[in-house]
Amino acid sequence: MTRFGAPLTVRELPDPEAGGGEVLVEVLATCVAPYAAEVFGGVRNYPLVPPVVPGIGAVGRIVHAGPDATRLRAGDLVWCDCTVRSRDDALTPDIALQGWSSRGEGGARLARHLHDGAFAELMRVPTENVFPLPAAAGDDPARWAALSVHTIAYGGLLAGGLAAGETLLVSGATG
Repeated sequence: MTRFGAPLTVRELPDPEAGGGEVLVEVLATCVAPYAAEVFGGVRNYPLVPPVVPGIGAVGRIVHAGPDATRLRAGDLVWCDCTVRSRDDALTPDIALQGWSSRGEGGARLARHLHDGAFAELMRVPTENVFPLPAAAGDDPARWAALSVHTIAYGGLLAGGLAAGETLLVSGATG
């Protein structure tokens, strides 16, 4: 996505390179949120900074795992959670939805660093955001990509403009 309101285009980009604490994943499937057109059109006013490869979460195969990954291996089938957290504050981390949205300056910094979302062939993902899937999931990766829909609740919190100290009611009837 080069700018809000512009049609999405398919472009050749350099392959991302995973650094320390990151995994490079070949995307096999992702989902498209029902409100994606509103995000890309700028209607939702998400703090996404173009250019960016959008897309929330993915099912993929690991191409390369960094030296600090002790169990993940190239070829592993994984689900990639797009909810990225800063690593320098465990109690109140900054958060971004990779390839989708962020909150606050710290979240924006994360979003700028991890600007390659799941609409790409390859994406960098923090190691802690990669979860092994059973081998059978490879038969229908699109079915497993729906796991990303569970990140939509964070988008609702952003749209509500909630701030520290406000009260939030979480209903068990959210689906």
